[in-house]
Amino acid sequence: MRSLSALAACLLVRLVTFPVRLKCGSLSSKITSSSKKYTPPKDMDFSELSLGGVRAEMLSPHGFNGYILHFHGGGRTAPLNNFYRKVACRLARVTGCAVVSADYPTGLYTYPVMHDYSYTAYRAFAERFPMCKTLLVGDSYGANLALSCMLRARDNGVPLPAACVCVSPFADMSASGDSYLANCRRDPIYGLTAFQSKKHAPRLRRISAYCGDKDLKEPYLSPCFGDYSHFPPLLVQTGGAETSASDAFFIAEAAARAGVPCRLRVFDGMWHDFQYLFPLLKESKAAWADIAAMARSVLNKK
Repeated sequence: MRSLSALAACLLVRLVTFPVRLKCGSLSSKITSSSKKYTPPKDMDFSELSLGGVRAEMLSPHGFNGYILHFHGGGRTAPLNNFYRKVACRLARVTGCAVVSADYPTGLYTYPVMHDYSYTAYRAFAERFPMCKTLLVGDSYGANLALSCMLRARDNGVPLPAACVCVSPFADMSASGDSYLANCRRDPIYGLTAFQSKKHAPRLRRISAYCGDKDLKEPYLSPCFGDYSHFPPLLVQTGGAETSASDAFFIAEAAARAGVPCRLRVFDGMWHDFQYLFPLLKESKAAWADIAAMARSVLNKK
């Protein structure tokens, strides 16, 4: 059962997203980058670096022990921004790790451009930092990139991280899961409004122009359909009300087939990236505690 604060936050989200949902539009395309200058927290070191030519930012707590390679979400349209810098800061605080956020290029590209840039950054990171002390974290489209990078790394003999965390993953570019219909009214971010009938639900299965003419279930593009043999442990979090919640279940099923440890945490009634958008909710605190516990368990942190 959702907390009262979560119910209030859900109502706020519904009101804010109403104009876009009424048109069955893409919320990601409405995201714009803030020009506000980023000021790193005083208790952390901040630096910029290049990962094989891909720009990245590193936020390091004093006395850190371990690393996080962070792929931000944003539906392929939003670059690394101050919202995700705050996410990186919270990741650093709850895990005690240095967080390296890949600023992969976004925009009107077609597959595999962004996946190639992300894998280039991953490979360069693996050459520079100890992967046995690294947690890979991605949300939404960033979770797609993280899982795709692990598939390619495994297939090419590049080291894998100690574990991977997927938050509200968008890992099925074919949008084939049944949650698109089951949650077509429950999802406060991408679902239908009260003025639309369920006959509009198929329009929620938006196929990204990024896919081009590729097979939508190709594992590097839709990594929930990949073979996860030899993968490290996974933590997958999803809101139970997400239209794309099925993606998380597909990932857990792929892990089970490969015998890979995977904890699937479904937060009933919650929405896409709720723990990032409203980190102080009771449900969000539980989600962040899961991420911290995963980091401690695989990185031997106390």
